Amino acid sequence: MNLIKIGGLYINLDQVTEIRDTGVDIEVFYRDSQRATTLRGWEAERLRSWLDSISRDLNADAP
Repeated sequence: MNLIKIGGLYINLDQVTEIRDTGVDIEVFYRDSQRATTLRGWEAERLRSWLDSISRDLNADAP
């Protein structure tokens, strides 16, 4: 199991299918689920910062 902790929330990354950054909130979608977890405020900022540090921004490579 691959877990991350943000505040009192644990996210099982093995179950995550998509993460959407709305610019304000971050929505985390899970396999076999119709609902998402929405992170706001400092929790969204922490996850956004971590995602930015491990992700390659393909938009930055565009001409």
